Amino acid sequence: MTQTERIVNTLLEDDQDPEIQRYLDLVKAKPHLRRYSKEELRRYLATRPPAEPEPPSEPHQIVRESIEQELIAKAKGIKHCGDYGCLYYHPGKQEVHWTAGDGDGPPEGTPLKEIEKLLKLPGIKHVEIGDEWSPKGEGWKRLNEAEEVPPPADPEDTRADVDRLLPTNTHRLGGSSLLHAPGVIRMAQNEWQHGRKKQKAWALNFIKIWPGLPEAVYLKILNGECEIEADGDTAVITVKDY
Repeated sequence: MTQTERIVNTLLEDDQDPEIQRYLDLVKAKPHLRRYSKEELRRYLATRPPAEPEPPSEPHQIVRESIEQELIAKAKGIKHCGDYGCLYYHPGKQEVHWTAGDGDGPPEGTPLKEIEKLLKLPGIKHVEIGDEWSPKGEGWKRLNEAEEVPPPADPEDTRADVDRLLPTNTHRLGGSSLLHAPGVIRMAQNEWQHGRKKQKAWALNFIKIWPGLPEAVYLKILNGECEIEADGDTAVITVKDY
């Protein structure tokens, strides 16, 4: 064994010594240091600034993100009733919380013990199952937030929103004490929708006692494709212009 090998072996006896890394870095930059005796090397190192200890490192971000992604993947395999099903992770405590619904578990859902085992990944210290409650306090991250599916929109609400945005036209078909316009319109609609060809022609001509409206508006009135409100004896017609 050469003198250089003995020096290196001596230094490497304690692999936690920060001086080792400093030596290795130095000999890369100054290859002649390999020829120094142990005493010469120690004297040389004594002239160099002391090695600063590395600050305690936090869990590596990539490792943490990997755990989070794996937890999300595991949670996708959990069968639950559709209520709650929330996955939380605390990186500092390395704990997991699963918020279960009241109807979760057998026979249709994944057993709670199995959920606990599923989420107890290497590096996770504790898994907690909450019955319709979620963890409070700082540090908790909701992991499966993006998996939430909003409830389907009520078609009636959607239609109402569209109607409010699209243009409409309003027409007033006047009445009198002898002519109740909404009632006359209902009579014409009945003949138009249930009568034969002659009755349909009569209904179209009859509704035209209020002149000046476009043909398409008369047809919408007869087909019930508009809103009709009574204002005394007058009929207020709101036609969607689309």
